Amino acid sequence: MFFDKPTEAEEKEAIEKAAKKIANSEWSSLIIMSLKTFKPLFYIGGELGTFFLSPFLIMFEDKGFKLINTFEKRENIEKLIARIEELENETESGKKEEIKKDEN
Repeated sequence: MFFDKPTEAEEKEAIEKAAKKIANSEWSSLIIMSLKTFKPLFYIGGELGTFFLSPFLIMFEDKGFKLINTFEKRENIEKLIARIEELENETESGKKEEIKKDEN
């Protein structure tokens, strides 16, 4: 196509941003379940998104195309799920420590 593929650093940055937003939402468990369920379809969705959204993605220069290309890869979806779970575990650990401090 007429745009560059995302670099590994750009993919990591996109995954990290998405994971933080999802982990901070109240719907993170549902989102993880949905990501695991629909993981095989992300490639098809990425291709369809590129086809149908390309007139609008041009406004965002390469960022829109790179975002779609990042998340149409199955391994990046797996990385996203793992990172969300890590962030949730960190948050839960922090909450448990706060509860223990409050009890004392």
